Amino acid sequence: MKELPSNCFTIIGDLIIENGDEEHVSKLLETFYLYGTLQIRNTKLPDLGFLYSIMMIVSLNENVPVIQIIGNKNLTNPVFGIMASIITRGSKRDAIIQHNHPDIFNKTNGTCEIFGYAPDDMKYRRRLNFIGGDCDANCVFNHSEVTSKTIKFFPNCSLVYGILVFNNNTDVSYAQLEKTFKNMDRLAGGIRVENSKLTSLSFLPYTYFWFYCKNYGLYVINNPLLTNFWAFTEIRIMPGTDYKECNFKIENNKKLNMASVCKEGYLADLLEMETNGNLEDCGCNGNKTMSSLSLYESCDSIYNGLSLINMSATPQDLSSFSNIQVIKGSLNIQNTNIQNLTFLEHFQHLRANTKDGVILNLQNNPNMTRLAFSNLTSIKNANLDGYQNFNLENLHPDFCVTMDEFHFLALFDVSFVNLHAKLCADGIEEKEAQCIFKSMKELPDVCYIIFGDLKIGSGDEEYIAKLQYLVYLFGSLEIRNTKLENLSFMEIFRMIVSLNETQPVLQIIGNKDLTNSTFGNMTNIYTRGKREAIIQDNHPDILMSENGTCNVFGVNPDPRIMYRRRLNYTGGDCADLSEDLERVLSSYEYGESWKKELDYIIPKFLFTDPKCVFNYTEVNSKTIKNFPKCTHVYGIININEKSDVSFKQLENAFKNVTNLFGGVIVQNSNLTSLSFLRQYSYFDCSTYGFHILNNSQLTDGSILPTIYYTTNENLDNTPKIIIKNNANLNLESLCWERSIGDLAFFKTEGNLKNCGCDGEYYSPSNRSQFESCQNVYNGLKLHNVSSSQVTNSLANLYMVRAFLDIQNTDFQNLSFLEHIKRIQANTNDTVILNLKNNPNMTRLGLPNLEEVDIENKDVNGIQYFNFENLHPNFCITLTEFKCFLIKSIDIVKLHSKLCEVTEEEKNPLIPVCYFVSMEELANNCVYIIGDLKINSGDEDHATKLLKVGYLFGSLEIRNTNLTDLSFFVKLRYIIHMDDSRPIIQIIGNKNLKDATLYAISRIYVRDKREAIIQDNHPAIFKNRNGTCDVFAIIPNIWMMYTRRLNYIGGDCGARVEISNSSASWLIPVVFYVAVYWLLKFHL
Repeated sequence: MKELPSNCFTIIGDLIIENGDEEHVSKLLETFYLYGTLQIRNTKLPDLGFLYSIMMIVSLNENVPVIQIIGNKNLTNPVFGIMASIITRGSKRDAIIQHNHPDIFNKTNGTCEIFGYAPDDMKYRRRLNFIGGDCDANCVFNHSEVTSKTIKFFPNCSLVYGILVFNNNTDVSYAQLEKTFKNMDRLAGGIRVENSKLTSLSFLPYTYFWFYCKNYGLYVINNPLLTNFWAFTEIRIMPGTDYKECNFKIENNKKLNMASVCKEGYLADLLEMETNGNLEDCGCNGNKTMSSLSLYESCDSIYNGLSLINMSATPQDLSSFSNIQVIKGSLNIQNTNIQNLTFLEHFQHLRANTKDGVILNLQNNPNMTRLAFSNLTSIKNANLDGYQNFNLENLHPDFCVTMDEFHFLALFDVSFVNLHAKLCADGIEEKEAQCIFKSMKELPDVCYIIFGDLKIGSGDEEYIAKLQYLVYLFGSLEIRNTKLENLSFMEIFRMIVSLNETQPVLQIIGNKDLTNSTFGNMTNIYTRGKREAIIQDNHPDILMSENGTCNVFGVNPDPRIMYRRRLNYTGGDCADLSEDLERVLSSYEYGESWKKELDYIIPKFLFTDPKCVFNYTEVNSKTIKNFPKCTHVYGIININEKSDVSFKQLENAFKNVTNLFGGVIVQNSNLTSLSFLRQYSYFDCSTYGFHILNNSQLTDGSILPTIYYTTNENLDNTPKIIIKNNANLNLESLCWERSIGDLAFFKTEGNLKNCGCDGEYYSPSNRSQFESCQNVYNGLKLHNVSSSQVTNSLANLYMVRAFLDIQNTDFQNLSFLEHIKRIQANTNDTVILNLKNNPNMTRLGLPNLEEVDIENKDVNGIQYFNFENLHPNFCITLTEFKCFLIKSIDIVKLHSKLCEVTEEEKNPLIPVCYFVSMEELANNCVYIIGDLKINSGDEDHATKLLKVGYLFGSLEIRNTNLTDLSFFVKLRYIIHMDDSRPIIQIIGNKNLKDATLYAISRIYVRDKREAIIQDNHPAIFKNRNGTCDVFAIIPNIWMMYTRRLNYIGGDCGARVEISNSSASWLIPVVFYVAVYWLLKFHL
């Protein structure tokens, strides 16, 4: 520490802070990235605030913990930094916290936590396995069983360590258990329920509860009265970081029906759970050798995989597997006489948990000519870093895979170890958007799919627009001797299937003008063996766009996509570069797990087939005969009291439907279940909706959360999903699950139990109906009400879906929402929190704002807040502003002041400074409050601004000799609440050739967003090609928007008259630079 420079942005090596280093810790105030471990030992430090800037740790030494905080006797606050990501070499992510001050975790209520607030995805990226005495001692339940005596010692912690044993000595009531565990939201250890008298395990706080079970697991054995296990469908089961499943054994509970429970929630993803001797078990164990195949006849689910090896099977043998719907584990068929997989006629779901193992292995089956999955709907790997590997090896010489099967496998990101196959002739025909290649001249204008080797040669340049819709190519690609300069016309090209080993997958040869060979959005390349690409005799700069790397697809942050589309590059343009792609791949080896890219939607006209339209007013015994046998069906499905069809008939009709475009109405029917619909299907009901109404016998809606709905609720707030007046339908537990849990606008009323409370119906007259509400959907409007009318009616509110809109009230703040923890929206541009025309409101006052999770499910949406026409003294605290910035909130109007900074908000290591002049400004300011003015003569003081990250005021740079603004290296946020001044003024700086503020990511303003740029050096915007813009160019459309400015002044167009006070100015021309970037980076 003594030798460390004081301005390290990045530190490489283990950062060790020891006794005597306390005087040097301020050197770390500017450190953002650490490539090594962090060790803080035996110091006298009271807190770790000096690490507030650190955002990422990359620790690649598996033998050393990522973080060690040990022996710091004065350390009462270990929380530091925003910490966005921790990257480690392997599965170990240990942090040791030990022998520090006894009150080290008082500020986190006893929870072992060293980072500030973060949304769930960031929490996952920076997760650590905390060990050591300080993490264990306070929150450990160290008793051998739970009884009326030991329960008194149960820790009042959110994270508890221990093994909870419930047995015949457990003399505690259900109510006592529920009360004791209500504050626990994480358990690290295990649970054992054996020989108990318990009837239910729902005393566990299953909503938003995490069970870290790696070291022990769950054992529920010999409980004769137990009937309810549903809590574990909602509990988040967290294995080790290697994704290896915990031990789960549910055995000999004679009244416990596990058959339906195992198919729900988080239990549905377990592959190795053992269930034996219960009233009903979770399918069959594929690991156990059965004395007769006939024992599989009743199995609809297999766990531990299914292996058929060295067998000569008769049709009768194979019929034993006909009822299997789910295989959890791998499907392995070797050395058999099996011809195809049609014997698995009801097989729908293949589940795995592997990093690089084979999920489906068809090997050495000489009679096998087809895959022929009848009903397979989904392939899922629980290991987020894993690959969906298939192996098709040494099968019949005529073994083939159909076009539709390749589409399906690509949809689920399947890779092939071996692909000994041909393309089946089925479906290879010319029809709308599906083309057989002969020549570019003869190619139709719109081709979504092309069969045959695609060749673009000299003279074909005029036809390349025909390829703008190309997505799938079943053949090779050759581009030879053209005058093309780039390949951007193949912008949405995603998949190549090239099964001819005699020629390369890709040839780009002799294109003398081709300077950019990058094309498409390639996610999959399927080949029989060789993956060769020849790049040769093109323009010398052909690889410049990829920094000299021989790679025509660019770099994708997901290593699995890089793997699936890898090619072996050869040819003169790739000389000595054959290993470049491998280097690109390896650079991601220890990267983060990235969410799957969302598939874009191809225009519907490319898909619609008249044979796939159901054009009848209702489903009945006559019309169901004409139900399309298609995966993509178009129509309005109306099932009512006239629908004289059985559940089995409906199930058979819908078994192939993966996508439905139109609507669904189930009204006044005799149905008891909706499970005839197919799991994990996609319903586009944005026009006609999805309505379940007045079905008196309906009890089973478990399928609803497994369907993916397209409602366009992000653009249209009208509820499209309406579930009403189904007197026996309990929706309570379904409302938090999967796709239903993501909805903001929908209707549920008049059912046995509904999805919380409908915010549209809130009014002072019915406020009592909301007193028990934890979940409000369709938004919450509090308009023209008084605080006395609301009183405590919303005190229990935990979650608001859609928006919170408070207008024309006498509220002084939002403290009445004392338990709010989540605001979830799904909007493109709607304000999520709107505080408007509340003349008495002086504070936001939202309790526990740091812990409130604010999420917009629209990945392209912005999270807007609005503060408009409130009390003249309405103010937002420094801490609240920091929360807004961390949570990526944008503000429409900011009619507010900055509250007086409290002593608690001040930190000597993160100084808050009030601006008077540059000469009087301190050297180490992180926050500056006041209008920052840099004038002639202040140039020598500019280095005082090197650490400034936040400016609460305007920025004025006038008549200086500055040549650039590089001293603003850390200025990320400007909060400007005074419309009498422009946000930025850069005027009269004759030597200023570069006005770029490189770090700015967000600007908050009261209303106006003006910046005046005038009378500076003529070349001030030369590095922006003349564009009036003071921010660095980044390919992030939303950041460009949230920091947008309206530029005026002579350097940007017509001059403006400027008074000395800058209190007024004329605006003859305004440049909306943000619009330019919105267009440039438009997806």
